[in-house]
Amino acid sequence: LDQHMAAPNGGYHEDRRTDGGQGFTDHHALPRRQNPHMHLLEAFLTLYAGTGDTAMLARARQMIGLFEQHFFDAQSGSLGEYFTDDWQPDAGASGGVREPGHHFEWVWLLDQYQQTQSTRLTTDYGAKLFAWAQNHGVRPTNQHSLAIDHAQADGSNPERGARLWPQTEMIKASLVQAEDAGRAALADHGLMVLFHHYLDQQTGLWNDRIDQHDRPVSITIPASSLYHIMMAFTEWERLRP
Repeated sequence: LDQHMAAPNGGYHEDRRTDGGQGFTDHHALPRRQNPHMHLLEAFLTLYAGTGDTAMLARARQMIGLFEQHFFDAQSGSLGEYFTDDWQPDAGASGGVREPGHHFEWVWLLDQYQQTQSTRLTTDYGAKLFAWAQNHGVRPTNQHSLAIDHAQADGSNPERGARLWPQTEMIKASLVQAEDAGRAALADHGLMVLFHHYLDQQTGLWNDRIDQHDRPVSITIPASSLYHIMMAFTEWERLRP
């Protein structure tokens, strides 16, 4: 990571291309994304928890710095997704794209990070991200509340369909924000959503996506969904009374 992937404007490039020998070309994918850095934060926190190596905490802090300086949009209280090489919002509509699932995921990760610190972050980013996602990234169904895939920063142009993984992240975020009774209820709703909308009761298979009419439309499911499901259930067992 440090030798080959470090970017001059902070963070890491997502890919580099080999030149057929031992070196790399200067190709870098654009737009840059917050998502890989979010998962690096998760990895560094997990490494710290498993090893006690404070160097991993320093690396986690670097990812928190990127979040504070670039990913978090203070004007809307939301999380940016796509950026230029120097971390400006990407041009066009993509610069305004917001994914509720990532808002919820950061809420949980920020809580994990705070548990390693003796002092709190100066801004309650988790509460702001949760509020945005709850206000703009959740739609009601006939019985439950459902985390949608994406919308713009002001809540416009919401995608009415919904993948499985944002529901699991809504559960995790709601659990760590559960001092608010309404947020604990949202965790309950999220769990019911998983079983009601995404688990095929006939086959035991998980649906990856439902459409705007709450009908399953996926014919495959990513292996990564298992990670999201297991983490949601593990956190439920750890945190839910």
